[in-house]
Amino acid sequence: MKTSNARTLFRILAVVICLSMLMAACAAPAATQPASDAPAATAAPADTSVPSAQGEVEATSADAGEITILYIDNPTWWSEQAQRFTEATGIKVNWEGVPFDKLHDKMFTAFASGDSPWDIIHVRDDWVSEFGSRGFLMPLDDLVTPEMKSQSPERAWKNLSVDGQQYGVPRYFWLWQFYYNQDILSAGGYTQAPTTWDEVAQMAEALTTDTNGDGKVDRWGYCEPWGENFASNPFIIHLRAAGGDVFDDAGNPIFNSEAGVKALTWMVDMAKTDNYCPSAFEMATTGALTELFLQGSIAMIPDTPQVYGMAKDPTQSKLTGGEVAAALVPGDVSKSGTYAETGGLAIPANAKNPEGAMKFIQFVTSFEEEKRMAMEPGNIPAMTAALEDTEVQAAHPNYAFVEEQMQYPFGTISNPRAQEVNGAIARNVIDALHGNLTPKEALDKAYQEVVDIMNQ
Repeated sequence: MKTSNARTLFRILAVVICLSMLMAACAAPAATQPASDAPAATAAPADTSVPSAQGEVEATSADAGEITILYIDNPTWWSEQAQRFTEATGIKVNWEGVPFDKLHDKMFTAFASGDSPWDIIHVRDDWVSEFGSRGFLMPLDDLVTPEMKSQSPERAWKNLSVDGQQYGVPRYFWLWQFYYNQDILSAGGYTQAPTTWDEVAQMAEALTTDTNGDGKVDRWGYCEPWGENFASNPFIIHLRAAGGDVFDDAGNPIFNSEAGVKALTWMVDMAKTDNYCPSAFEMATTGALTELFLQGSIAMIPDTPQVYGMAKDPTQSKLTGGEVAAALVPGDVSKSGTYAETGGLAIPANAKNPEGAMKFIQFVTSFEEEKRMAMEPGNIPAMTAALEDTEVQAAHPNYAFVEEQMQYPFGTISNPRAQEVNGAIARNVIDALHGNLTPKEALDKAYQEVVDIMNQ
C-alpha cells in the first residue's frame, strides 16, 4: 500500500514539474521586456550597448558588477565621465581621485605591498616601463584588437609597452609644443615663429626689454622651466633637436654624447643672459610657466596643451587668447624634437574585474568620448579621427601641428628606473645652469649616476 501511494505521489510530482517547465519555456525572456515596463531605478534599459569605435560595450544588470578606478583628481571632468559610463552600462564605478604629483607613489606603494584595490589606473610612458617590468600590470595583448590599435599612432602604443608586451591603452597626449605671443613678436618686427634654437636665442635677445623705462627688464624673450626634477624635460627637448636621445634602442644611456653637450651648452648660454625669465629655476611644473606667459611678459615658451584654454579665461590671463599662437618645436640637427607623456589606462595584475575594466577603456577611448575630452578639458586625443575632427581643430589651433610634431621623437624617459634617472639628469643639468659644472662635466656625472642606478 505504501508502495502504491509513493508511486502515485511520484506521478503527480512529475506532472507538476513538466507543466512548470512548459510554462517557463512559453514565457517571454526578461531581457526582451521593454525598458518602459520596468521602474528606471530598479532595472537597466533593454539595450545598454554603448557604440564605440572599438566595438560595442555591453552590460546588463545581471553581469554589470563594479570597478574601482584610481585617477587624477583634477579636473573633475574625469570623474564625470566615469558617471556617464555607469549610466550607459550599469557598471558601478568606485572612483578614487588623487593629485597628479601623489599618483605614482600611491600606486607604487600599493603594488609593492601586493595590496592594490584598483581595476584601472592612470599611466604614462615611464610608469608603464617601471610597473610593467615589475609584473604590476596585466598584459593586454589578448584584449587589444587590431581595430583598436589602428586608431592611434603606432608610437603611442609602443610608448605604453615593455619588451613588445602591451600594458597600456593610449588615451591622450600631454605634448610640449612651442607657443608664442604674436603681438610681442610683431612689435619686434618678426612675422613668424623661429624654426631653430639659434633663432630662438637671437629673437629672445631682441625681444627682451624694459617696457616702462624704469631701468629694469620687465619683458623677456624666452622662458623654459628649470626647477627641481623638471629641468630634465627641456634638456631632453634640446637633446632631441640636436640629434640625440636619452637612451639608445638597446636601453643604454647616451645623453652625454656630443649632441647632449651641444644641447646643454645652449641652455647654459641662455642662462648667462637676461633674455630668459628670472623665475625659471623656481618652475617645477608647466602650469607655473603657463601662468607667467599669460601675464603678457614672455614672448616664447615650450609648453603643454592647457595654454589655449587658460588664455581665454580672464580670471587666469591678461591675454584674450587671440595673441597666442603655436608652432613646431624648433630644431637643430633634427627639424624638431619634443617631450610628451602618452597618457593611458592600464589594468593592474591583480584586478578583480578586468572584463569590466576593459569595457571602461573601450568607452572612454571611443570617438565620442575622445572628441568630448578634446573639446572640454582640452587634452590632445590619442585617437587620430578625434584629433582630425573639424570641430576639434577649429577649437584648438595648436592641434594643427600635433601630427607633424609626433613624426619626431616625443616620449618620456623609457626605463624601469625612470623616476631616479630623471632626478639624476635634472640635478646635474641644474648644476650646469648655475655654472657649478661645465656641460660636459654635468652630463658625464649624470651618466655615471644613471649607470649606477641601472646596475642596482
